[in-house]
Amino acid sequence: MLNKLLPRVILPKIVKDLNTSLVLIIIGSRRTGKTSLLYLIRDLLIQEKGIQPENILYYDLENEIIRQDFQVQDFDLIAKNLLVKVNTKKRLFVLLDEIQYLDNPAGLLKYISDHYKQLKFIVSGSSSLKIKEKFSDSMVGRKKVFQLHPLSFKEFLEFKQKQKYLKLLPKIDLIHLNVKKFELLPSCEKEIQRLFLEFLIYGGYPEVVLASDKQEKKEILSEIYTSYLQKDINYLFDIDNVEKFNKLAQLFASQIGGLVNFSEL
Repeated sequence: MLNKLLPRVILPKIVKDLNTSLVLIIIGSRRTGKTSLLYLIRDLLIQEKGIQPENILYYDLENEIIRQDFQVQDFDLIAKNLLVKVNTKKRLFVLLDEIQYLDNPAGLLKYISDHYKQLKFIVSGSSSLKIKEKFSDSMVGRKKVFQLHPLSFKEFLEFKQKQKYLKLLPKIDLIHLNVKKFELLPSCEKEIQRLFLEFLIYGGYPEVVLASDKQEKKEILSEIYTSYLQKDINYLFDIDNVEKFNKLAQLFASQIGGLVNFSEL
């Protein structure tokens, strides 16, 4: 588990639905902080909602051994195996990480949410396309979906422990700030500009933001790209020629904001 969990702006929106019967689904790219967000929810349930730690269960479904317990066709058995872990009739919160690895997540969550009101599911998934395919319309009225994006610039400043600059943001036009104006800015606003440029170059992946130097940031970004290719892109589309896909991705990356001529691909 992480030593320090930093808050995300999406958390208060999720908190509003913790007492409902809805299945809460958090989707987003890999490494955007979904696991950390589940930990934040767990800590909030304990510290602010008074939920006993034993009434909160967390499972990482990327682990094949753990996943097998949720792949059985007998949904009643899955529910009873969860409930037997606690000796109370109070609500049991079940946090499932990487839900897209299940064969039939919608069927499981729909059945249990209909028949076992004591169980509250909060799940996360990395592959948006796969999740949308597996859930479709089968859980209409039973789920609420939250999209977790990489850090916003405000979150970026918080992760950098630069909260003191947050109140200055509405006063600074970061997009249209030219060099001449930049030179005339007070020192604190110059620091904000420097941070904003770092944010534009390296993005808002939490792990990248917290990395100590440029080389480490580049290595993490490269690892994230490889992870996408191996675990998501290849899983979804069964790519035969990885080298050609890499070249195509590099071409698109070099033309962000521009038009791509199909005949040149």
